[in-house]
Amino acid sequence: MQFDTYPNDAATGVFYATRARKEEILNYIHSLAVTKGQTNHSLGFEYAFQMLYQLQNISVITEQNPIQFIYATRGLLTNLSDTMHVLQVIANGQRQLIDPIVIHTCAVITDEKRIMYEKQFLADIATQNYTK
Repeated sequence: MQFDTYPNDAATGVFYATRARKEEILNYIHSLAVTKGQTNHSLGFEYAFQMLYQLQNISVITEQNPIQFIYATRGLLTNLSDTMHVLQVIANGQRQLIDPIVIHTCAVITDEKRIMYEKQFLADIATQNYTK
């Protein structure tokens, strides 16, 4: 997103989801390049929850102004045991917040690789299924 276009939002790093921004968000997602590198899902969620905790402390996130975020990823895992660590990071992050947040997952699917466990991994994140 163009931070200079929305200076008020850029101050907090959070962009309010409006219908007017839907096309801009989709264009931004479509402009991203696919790489061959591994995704560090745990590190991504640690960063996200750190930012959310800071936003909560400066009262950007309130009961009247809740927050949800979209996790767009191919969901590729180095090994299946990574799922447990990612969910542990999410659980720890949720504990720091006054009110839990909703995580929406968006699977990025390409023709080059079959999807087997990735859909289940993203479903576990979205439902925050800690029983596994």
